[in-house]
Amino acid sequence: PGLKAIHERFGTKPWGRLVEPAIHWAEEGHTVSSFEFRVLTEELRGNVYFPAGREHFTPGGFLPMVGDRFKKPELAKTLRRLAKEGPDDFITGEWARQFVAEGNRLGWPIEMKHLREVPPRWAEPHRFTHRGHEVLQLSPPDRQGVFCALVLGILRHLDLPSLGHYAKSAESLYYFAHAL
Repeated sequence: PGLKAIHERFGTKPWGRLVEPAIHWAEEGHTVSSFEFRVLTEELRGNVYFPAGREHFTPGGFLPMVGDRFKKPELAKTLRRLAKEGPDDFITGEWARQFVAEGNRLGWPIEMKHLREVPPRWAEPHRFTHRGHEVLQLSPPDRQGVFCALVLGILRHLDLPSLGHYAKSAESLYYFAHAL
């Protein structure tokens, strides 16, 4: 419901056009990086709990390795339906019905109405400036905006650009990681 409301209020392109790049990358796949492999390995137990997760994250029964092309045909199929049906597919459509059915199979007391029961909440953003730019983030009680302001406030006192990109400078990475 939140994405639907954002699109209705601010969207300038048709919903289906917004989904097209995701469909492309799900079909074509991408090359697995060492970082992605590490994340996939770390999250494996949760990702393969459901049969669909096993099919998605371990095609052929194994995690894709670093350098492998990781295609996601089932995701592409879901995204094609989402492009055609719009966000309602996840709220009242086929995806929603499958989700509720699977939840009930697992013993979760979930109904279709639960997927649309909590309406989107509009709030004034948390605003702050950083290096001459106005930054807008989620406002409290959400923590992301405050956290971002704190991290950027710390980084403002360091001259990280002079140290080089954190991927190539241990000192830059050290300060960046500690600020986070």
